[in-house]
Amino acid sequence: MKTLLLFMILLAFLSGSCSHYSVTPPSAVMQRCAEGIGVPPVRNDSQYHEQSPRLRDALIGQLNRQPGMRYSSNARCQLHCVLRGTSQHVSRRDAYGTALSEDAQFSIECELVEDGLVSLSRHQVAFTDDTFIQTDARSRYENMAESVINRVLR
Repeated sequence: MKTLLLFMILLAFLSGSCSHYSVTPPSAVMQRCAEGIGVPPVRNDSQYHEQSPRLRDALIGQLNRQPGMRYSSNARCQLHCVLRGTSQHVSRRDAYGTALSEDAQFSIECELVEDGLVSLSRHQVAFTDDTFIQTDARSRYENMAESVINRVLR
């Protein structure tokens, strides 16, 4: 019962907090940010401070993979992101205690700003990584960056 009540409160908060934002159509973002999008360092309010550079690199890579978009360090449009929270849990270990897989959740707030004044798009992204096999952490950040870019630019 408590879980259902908590879920309903969370759903009401999320729907209410997102209702006042307007989303700029992708074509408008591409026109306004034709020379590219800059990605300043990600501000990290979480307890895992090593996440910021990895997330920034993944965001830049994802921007460069988007049709019609590219990263530019001195662009008029800037993607400002704040990593609000992370949660990581090792779900499987080998006989020696080495982590084999883990689950992770990230909460990121990103805003696409033109000329430091005009907010083109703002989104809060709650990203839950599927159980991650500990071979290469890059895929986690690439998946997270794809979620962020798809929401902010669409």
